[in-house]
Amino acid sequence: MQFRDFSDYWSGLANGHGNAPSYVRSLASHQQEILRQRIREALPTAADGTIALTARAWVVRGTRP
Repeated sequence: MQFRDFSDYWSGLANGHGNAPSYVRSLASHQQEILRQRIREALPTAADGTIALTARAWVVRGTRP
């Protein structure tokens, strides 16, 4: 996954759907800011500000008899 910059990454985490965004929204604003800063410091950010991450998806497909 390629993100233009940290704001691009954070907007999906803070405003998206699923478990992680729901968790972020459940935090008080000061806790969200602490989390935001810690993630920003930990992400591998290129000199141009882009962030490239590896994504994996697990899929199961079933059929009815």
